[in-house]
Amino acid sequence: MNRLIDSGGELNRLLGSGGELNRLERDFLAASVAAHEHGRRTAVRAARRMRALTGSLAVLLCVAVVAGLVAWRQSGVNARQRDEAEARRIAALTDILRESEPRTAMRLAPAAWRIADLPETRAALRTAAAQSEQDVFSRPEQGGRALNAPSWLSDDGRVLTWVAHDRAAQWDVRTHRRIRSVHIPGLSENVIDVSGDGRLIAMTAPGGKDTIVRGLADGSTRRLRTGERADAGGRFGPGGHAFLASRLAHDSGSDRMVLEVWDVDRQRVRYRYEHGEDDGPLPMLAPDQRHLALCGGDDTQLRVLDFATGRLVTTHPPRETERLLCQAEEIVFTPDGRAVAGATPAGIVTWDFRTGRERPRLPLAGGANAVVFHGAYALAWTPSSFSLWRTDLPAPADDGAREPLLTYPAASRTVGDFRFDPAAGVLRYRESGRTDVVHTLSLHGLACPAWRAKARRTRRSTSAGAP
Repeated sequence: MNRLIDSGGELNRLLGSGGELNRLERDFLAASVAAHEHGRRTAVRAARRMRALTGSLAVLLCVAVVAGLVAWRQSGVNARQRDEAEARRIAALTDILRESEPRTAMRLAPAAWRIADLPETRAALRTAAAQSEQDVFSRPEQGGRALNAPSWLSDDGRVLTWVAHDRAAQWDVRTHRRIRSVHIPGLSENVIDVSGDGRLIAMTAPGGKDTIVRGLADGSTRRLRTGERADAGGRFGPGGHAFLASRLAHDSGSDRMVLEVWDVDRQRVRYRYEHGEDDGPLPMLAPDQRHLALCGGDDTQLRVLDFATGRLVTTHPPRETERLLCQAEEIVFTPDGRAVAGATPAGIVTWDFRTGRERPRLPLAGGANAVVFHGAYALAWTPSSFSLWRTDLPAPADDGAREPLLTYPAASRTVGDFRFDPAAGVLRYRESGRTDVVHTLSLHGLACPAWRAKARRTRRSTSAGAP
């Protein structure tokens, strides 16, 4: 039997014939076949279950991978939407801060663009690149609030001097840091003026007589014997080396205005002049301290005094030019010291008293309120804007009106001082009011040496091509 079982061929033959086996062998053979079939079916079922499990696991794996990819992409979309929302918020914030904190606004614009490149962020970046306002300095309160306290900007606009609570405090406009604070008894009530370089401060002496000039850095004191200060005024000349004192002298039956030009270093009078009324512009000293310009007579006659000779310079300007200059708020000298200019309803009028000719006018719609000169540049303030001019550029070929290099809208009509700083390429102006605010505007490279060199080459080529 073992032989039959061990031989697969014989077993098949016996299964087919069935007549050679006894009953016991047939039962054993049937049980063996049944066991074999049961094992085979079990193996088939196990293989089927394994295939089903493998397929299910593959499907689950695919579903998990797809779900992970969808979640990852959705996470990226959410992060991008979050970044875009944040970038839009920052871009909108730059518009809000552009006037109050322009420096912060200029830094936020590229940051918003780096977070997300959107139309809003690109617009904010372009606006920041073309933005003129670079900085705003609000004077900090010192020793309590002092509204409408007097303040002065230095000639270059870098130092703000503020007087309150008998203290003279000076601030660096560029860094927003305090330079010094000097206590001077009676200063708040008696302050007169601060020199253009910020070194000196003038005040009425105790008792209302004479003028005290105090050095803010070194504490030096000079006394100018200007007499009674009632109905008097005064201001420093360029550089603080001269002081112009004016007072009203009362005579029997008439009053007259007395003007004195004091040498601050020597504490003596250089020039004294008396005239009838005080309705014309304030007298002005030339930058070289040699000439003094004023309107005499009935305040319509332009006069220029030469200190070297002690005589009046013969000017004889046209009547209209003389009238416009004497009606200006202030007469200023040009940097070369050869001409006087004024901001008038007709624009900037300049009279060269050396050549006896009027220089080309700088027209401004609506007239000008004030003008300052620095080298070849003229900066004018109108009721609505600032205008920067180059006075040494060739005249237009068609003999048309000169055009300014730059015009910037003035956000405030209460401009106290405005200064031109060509070294930094900026314009600074003090917005006066209850508290002082100094704005810094960029000139966009118009005052840089490369631009000036190009202008000189253009002027030489134009002159060479002229017939």
